[in-house]
Amino acid sequence: MSPSEDRALLNLAALAFRQNGWTLAYRLAKRAEAITSPSADALLVAAHAAQALGRTQLARIGYRRFLTLAPANADGWQGISSISEPAVPPEQQLLPRIRAWRLAPAEPIAMVGMADGARIAGDPGTACSWARKAISLLPSLAASHNALFNAYTDLTLDLDALRCAHRAVHLAPARGELHVNLGIALKELGRLKEAEQAIRAGLARRPDDPAAHMSLATTLLIGGRLREGLEEYEWRNVGTGSYYDTLSIPIWDGRPIPSGRLLIWGEQGVGDQILFSQFIRRALERAPNILVECDGRLVSILRRTYPNIEVIERNRHKPDLPPGSVAAQLAICSLPRVLGLDMESFQSKGAYLVPDRERSAPNAARLRLLGDGLKVGIAWRSLKDSPYARRHHTRLTEWGGILRTPNIRFVNLQYGDRRDEIAEVSARFGVDIAQFDDIDMFNDLDGLLALSSQLDLVLATATTAYVLAGAAGTEILHLMARTNYTLFGAGREPLSPRSRAFVREPGETWDPAIEALARALGQRVQHR
Repeated sequence: MSPSEDRALLNLAALAFRQNGWTLAYRLAKRAEAITSPSADALLVAAHAAQALGRTQLARIGYRRFLTLAPANADGWQGISSISEPAVPPEQQLLPRIRAWRLAPAEPIAMVGMADGARIAGDPGTACSWARKAISLLPSLAASHNALFNAYTDLTLDLDALRCAHRAVHLAPARGELHVNLGIALKELGRLKEAEQAIRAGLARRPDDPAAHMSLATTLLIGGRLREGLEEYEWRNVGTGSYYDTLSIPIWDGRPIPSGRLLIWGEQGVGDQILFSQFIRRALERAPNILVECDGRLVSILRRTYPNIEVIERNRHKPDLPPGSVAAQLAICSLPRVLGLDMESFQSKGAYLVPDRERSAPNAARLRLLGDGLKVGIAWRSLKDSPYARRHHTRLTEWGGILRTPNIRFVNLQYGDRRDEIAEVSARFGVDIAQFDDIDMFNDLDGLLALSSQLDLVLATATTAYVLAGAAGTEILHLMARTNYTLFGAGREPLSPRSRAFVREPGETWDPAIEALARALGQRVQHR
């Protein structure tokens, strides 16, 4: 074909892209590229089309190839900056966005890039400013409204986020990711049926998008639809490049393994590994020879709890497995799905981790030294100030009604240096909070488990502390957001045997849930 035919193909590809025919646009651009390779224009159109189709790796490669030919093109820098790369530090993710904006400072799409960059850097307020500026210059640009949606979501301004998500979908109804974001906004407001519809509309346009499937999974699980949600939850490891993908070991399907070895590997956070470790016992009924690879902080606990299996610390580079030593593998959070559990069999029936007796007895003794009254552990926040933390955790200063409850000896279970917070509430509410500095609440989970097992009660938000207390069989009163999927649509967390949830409903502050917990705590003291 001649160069003129190459240009005709590119024109057709651009037309197809504008009409949301992204598959056709990609194919036409690749044909044009093959004629006059390397063709910068063809590379750019193909990269845009691949990104619209959700094929991020192809898009990333295309943008990089384009930028080798046209390094001063803002569109290319904006394109590559819009592909999320979680493993890249935030400051490095900002660089292509800044370059795009400097090349085209008056372009709204470059301002969208700066909004996204500010959000990645943890500054949603600045992200709002950039997005609003882009909207003021070009109100019809869906990406600007989507950037503002993201910033509002991080600020937990859920109604404002919903309005932006609706506007973005109205402006670009063929973009699947915008429908998914609308679903996320609806989910945060507790409108689960509408959220599911919006996310499924996005998946109809991007059926292989792992993030969209995960949004659907959490929406289903929040609504208590366990089996459907767990099926969708399998998308969490798709495209993550886990080194388990490189092992020539089949994924366990739940059928008995009478002689071979089953590798169960830890994933997600340490709290997830604790919660789902209780299903190892059921897996042993079908696979008696199990190797568990987990967070190093859990090794001693799981070895004590399951003395007949091998437990090793998770190796972030590659598991040290002799060839042929393992018959099948499974991620730990996949156990309930593979075992075919329904909600009844999914629920914890009692304590499922064994504390160290040699550490439990001294803890019991020093708790007695605190004096009369219930011994109550407390944990109220996560380590980081993130959008998730703003939705699912509290400030200790909000716990006034709880901390004023008489006849209680409070014990700090919160990890991190919280001495200033504790000193502030102690002075404000006239309460003493015991702190056992010999236990590292973050790294010494065995010590935290031993302490929690001796407490009368634990009050906590969605932290590792409440998960460990539940695993020890200790009674828990916990503060949870309705959108925390581990509630699974119930009034308590099914994975913690003696728990009661006090739920922050969508759109509410924590005050009603905290007041309800304080009343329940007062009743608990009266009826001890």
